[in-house]
Amino acid sequence: MHKNIKIISLLLLLFPSLLFSGEAPPILWMKGYGTGSQEIGESVVKTADGGFAVAGYRYTFGSGKREQVFIVRTDANGDSLWTREFGGEKDDQAFSIDKTDDGGLIIAGMTRSMGAGNHDLYIIRADSNGDTIWTKTYGFLNNDQANSVRCTRDGGFIAAGWTTDSTSAYHIYIVRTDSLGDSLWTKIYDLDGRNPMAHSITQTSDGGFAVTGNDAGHRYNWAFLMRLDSLGDTLWTKCYQRMALGKSVQQTNDDGFIITGWADPDTGIPVIRTDSFGDTLWTRIYPSTDDIGLGHSITNVRDGGYAFTGNHIGAMVIYRINEDGDILWFKKIERQGGNQGNSIKQTSDGGYIVAGSGAVSDSVGTGPDLFMVRLAPDGTEIKNGKPEASFKQKKYSLSYDLKGRSVNITFTMPTSANVSLVVYDSQGREVKVLVDKYLDKGSHTIKWNTKRDRRKAAAGGVYFLKLSANGHTVFKKVTIVR
Repeated sequence: MHKNIKIISLLLLLFPSLLFSGEAPPILWMKGYGTGSQEIGESVVKTADGGFAVAGYRYTFGSGKREQVFIVRTDANGDSLWTREFGGEKDDQAFSIDKTDDGGLIIAGMTRSMGAGNHDLYIIRADSNGDTIWTKTYGFLNNDQANSVRCTRDGGFIAAGWTTDSTSAYHIYIVRTDSLGDSLWTKIYDLDGRNPMAHSITQTSDGGFAVTGNDAGHRYNWAFLMRLDSLGDTLWTKCYQRMALGKSVQQTNDDGFIITGWADPDTGIPVIRTDSFGDTLWTRIYPSTDDIGLGHSITNVRDGGYAFTGNHIGAMVIYRINEDGDILWFKKIERQGGNQGNSIKQTSDGGYIVAGSGAVSDSVGTGPDLFMVRLAPDGTEIKNGKPEASFKQKKYSLSYDLKGRSVNITFTMPTSANVSLVVYDSQGREVKVLVDKYLDKGSHTIKWNTKRDRRKAAAGGVYFLKLSANGHTVFKKVTIVR
């Protein structure tokens, strides 16, 4: 008696250097914002009118004050509506921004211009025009900094970062405030090692928080994920050896978590997917080569999966992956002087906005600008200078079911076309051509009898269906278990 064949259907679009490569959506616009100094964009947020706000800092070469909090507010097309600078006579930086319920902005980072210590955790609340509502500093006599700030559901705010003590050791530092910036609670956390720092915080579905960062107390840095209740008390903490530093965390739709950051040693951008208790479901390194890569920001995508950004050896990279970590598409942006992606969000139309630093063109300048790039939604093409729904969005479909050792493959086409449907093995070798002819629009079903193809390696393993028509391609991954 034959064993059943089990088929798992996944959308396949692998890393661009391999055979099955997904096409990234086109760039709608790419713009730099600067004044001849060096501007760094650290964090981007969508605004209520469809535009964007980016927080970072301006670096001025020379003596004296060199760093200033720098905020850029744009419309949906990336055209600047206003820019603002915050701070005092000494160095000040912003690393995170979020949108408040009244359409304003909350900004966090560090200041040397005010506060109790050498530099203090710094929070600015501004209205929709960028005018200051209030500023607050938090900290002790040494160094304190916020790397991440979020609005809480009660109208207040939470900021996470680090503080140092008199021995210069680092500790996780989290401050929760009300809507006026007055502290509700302040917590300092230490892990098993030494020098832990928080880099990202998000509020969870139960009203608590998830925090990621790094703990330098082991032989190598280890990333951690820490769960807190609404009062800041620790529920659990997990460390991950394959990630040296957790830079960005989001809660997933099933109450688990997705984290990106830096690997140790540097071999690519790591992403870790966990369950609701922080136990690892899968870990991936993108790409799986020895290229140095740093992941800076990850976001949930509304129709499933995730998008993240970072940099590979001077180039901004953007990845779109499914819920199992398979790459759907990849985009690389590299100009003279280098580009870096620091923050990514999905836009209201299903596209993506990425902020960071770099040059828009290859012309030589005095330093990189605060940089933003907007991508169209998945499956969009540019035709006649305008975005247009692509092959997949025009209701082309590819699916299958199992009957014994046969796979019934069904595909639907909105227009008549010359069609190619080919089966490949996991090494990219052709196994069988199922269709190679002109077909009318509509639904078609083709049978692949895997038993007859045993001499062509149709044994248990991974196979790929490749459907091509009208210059477009759709893939399906098939896993056969004997």
